[in-house]
Amino acid sequence: MNARPKILFLSTRAPFPTTTGHFQRTYNILKQTSQFADVFFFGFYDKDVSDQQARAVDHALSQLCSSVHIEHIPEERSLPRALFLVLGSMFSSKPLVAKKYFKHSMANAVRDCLQREDIDLVHLDMLPLVEYMPLFGDVPVALTNHNVESLRLARWAGAERNPLKKLFLKLQARRLRAYEEDALKRLRYCIAVSETDKDYLQSFNPDCTICVIPNGTDTDYYKPSSGREDSCPCILWIGGMADPYNKQGVQFFFDKVYPEVLRRVPKLNWLVVGKHPPGAMLAEEAIELAGFVEDVRPFYDRAHVLVVPLLSGSGTKLKVIEGLARGMPMVTTTIGAEGLAVEHGVNIFVADDPGTFSDYVAKLLEDDSLRSSVGSKARKLAEQLYDWKIIGSIQKDFYHQMLGRASIE
Repeated sequence: MNARPKILFLSTRAPFPTTTGHFQRTYNILKQTSQFADVFFFGFYDKDVSDQQARAVDHALSQLCSSVHIEHIPEERSLPRALFLVLGSMFSSKPLVAKKYFKHSMANAVRDCLQREDIDLVHLDMLPLVEYMPLFGDVPVALTNHNVESLRLARWAGAERNPLKKLFLKLQARRLRAYEEDALKRLRYCIAVSETDKDYLQSFNPDCTICVIPNGTDTDYYKPSSGREDSCPCILWIGGMADPYNKQGVQFFFDKVYPEVLRRVPKLNWLVVGKHPPGAMLAEEAIELAGFVEDVRPFYDRAHVLVVPLLSGSGTKLKVIEGLARGMPMVTTTIGAEGLAVEHGVNIFVADDPGTFSDYVAKLLEDDSLRSSVGSKARKLAEQLYDWKIIGSIQKDFYHQMLGRASIE
C-alpha cells in the first residue's frame, strides 16, 4: 500500500467552474483529498463548455490532481444521438443516466490507469458510475450519493403538471430505485450527505458501511456582511432556474408567496440571481433579474432575507449551507432544510404552505432584532459543522477505514 494513497476519482462531471451545488461539493472534496493523496481524476465536461473553457477546466483540475482525463458526452453535442438515447432508455431496464454516463472510451482510460498505477481505492462520485464497477476487481470502492436519486426524481414527478413528462419521470424513478437498490447490494462502502439519506440507503443493504459526509461551504469566503446596502426591504434567491427543482420552487414562490409578501411590504425588492427565470417574472418591476454572476457576495450584502422555496429534490442543499455561512436570515421548506442540523425559529425558518412562508418572510423583514439573532446563530452553525476543512477531515477518516489504516499522513 502506498505511503501517500493513490485514489482513482470518477465523476459524472468535471467540477469547474463551481457554478452548481454538485460542482461545489466535488471540487472541494477533490481539494481536500489532494492534500493527503494522489488523485487520478476521470469525468465528463459540462454540456455547454467551449474548447477554451475546456482548457480552463483541465488546468484548474490539474492543479489538484496527479492526472486528469475528461471527455465530452456525444449525446449532449448531437440532437439525433440525444433522441436515440432517450428512446432507447424507454425500452431498457436501466435508467437513462446509467446509459448516459457509461462510455467505452472512458472505461478504457480507467482500465489503463488501473494497470499503470497502484491504485489504493476508487471514489465514484455519482450513482450511475457504478456501471464501471466490473473494472475495479478487489480495489475498495466508495460511492458518493449527492442525493437519493430515486427519491429526488419521484418528488419531481409528484409535482410535475405535464402528464407525459410526469409519466416519463415516474417510470425513470421506479427504474432508478431498482438500480439504486442493486448498486447498494454490490457495494461495501457508501457516502451519504445526511443521516436522512443514510437511513434511506441503508434499507437497501444493511451490511454496507455508509458514512455521512455533509455538504459544506467555505466559511472564510462567505463571511457575514457588516451591514445591508439596500435601504429598502430586500429578499434574495440564488440558483440557476434551468434546473427543474430550482425552477419549480421559484415558480411556487412567485405565484403563491411573493404577492402576499409584497402586500405586507409594499417597497419590497426581490433580487433573483441565476439564469433562465420563469417568463412571467420579466415584467415585474420590483424583481431585479441579475442572471449569472461570478461572485454572489455583493448580492448577499444587499439582501435582508434569503428565500429557498424548494418543493422537490433530496440530499442537502448547498445554497442553504452557503446562506448559513453568510449569516443570512432565511426561510425555506422542509425539503430545503432536509438533512441539516438546523432548528426552526432559531437559525432558520421552515414553512411549506404559502401563507406561513410569506408570514415568516414578512416578519423577518419587519424585525431587525429577529434577523440579527437568527443570522448570528446561522453563522455559528456553519462554522461548527459545515466548513469544508471539517468535512475534508471526515472524508480522510473514512478513507482510513476503507484502507484499514490507523491514519493517512
